[in-house]
Amino acid sequence: MKFFFLFLICYSYCLSDTLIHLGNFGTFQNAVSVSCGREEFVFVSDLSSNLIYKFDFSGKLLSSFGGTGLGENELNQPYSIDATNGLDVIVADCRNNQLKRLDYNLRFIQLFSFNIYNLTAEPSSKIYNPVSVSVLSTGEIFFLFDAGLYR
Repeated sequence: MKFFFLFLICYSYCLSDTLIHLGNFGTFQNAVSVSCGREEFVFVSDLSSNLIYKFDFSGKLLSSFGGTGLGENELNQPYSIDATNGLDVIVADCRNNQLKRLDYNLRFIQLFSFNIYNLTAEPSSKIYNPVSVSVLSTGEIFFLFDAGLYR
């Protein structure tokens, strides 16, 4: 129910005040984040399966990314996604302590690992377990919420 509500908000935003009920789609274990982009795609993050799904607005599954693991094409609790800039899909990969940048076809582009950054950072500046991310349309600024230090 929580996911469907989030989907309706995203869907109504993407279609500029037009809301059409599509019914149910997708099979999720624990969908925790939804983002839409280019007014035609819906991206869903499933925390339990460690997958990101891409759907068109008719509910057809177009692609997926992830699976449990530590590699660049794997995820470990992807709490948040943002696809609103129209160019990329940014994933807050919580337990891997990383942000991952994917293209719109969900192909891996880039990785920012907080584990590497944390080795040289002051203890008060360290970031642990990113759980939320948002990107401005310019693609230059990330808003990041840290679950490890509650900030």
